[in-house]
Amino acid sequence: MDDFIYRALIAAIGVSIIAGSLGCFVIWKRLSYFSDSISHSALLGVALGLATGLGINFGLVIVGGLFALVASDASTTLGLVSKIFGFVSVTLAAVNIFGGFLVTQRMLVMYKKKPKAQKEKKDA
Repeated sequence: MDDFIYRALIAAIGVSIIAGSLGCFVIWKRLSYFSDSISHSALLGVALGLATGLGINFGLVIVGGLFALVASDASTTLGLVSKIFGFVSVTLAAVNIFGGFLVTQRMLVMYKKKPKAQKEKKDA
């Protein structure tokens, strides 16, 4: 193995030890913020998008929007804005997904092979 691999492995182990300790400290001291929570829930959306085959963008928008809808407090102005953006993002993602299915279905019907009997009638 090259020296580069050994140095990269040592650096990765060092970063993981430091990041794990720092992450635990941030959670224990309740220093985690709303944007961090949404960004980490977006990783769930990416994983679900890849698992379902819909694509990472759809999963990201849907899970991030749903999390913004559920986790925000509507009593504040920022919470209300967060709920509005969450609702809009989930609605637009749903329209995009179902519209994509409809367009795909229409294209499949358009390019479907016609039986030979219909081709002969057309030619005559």
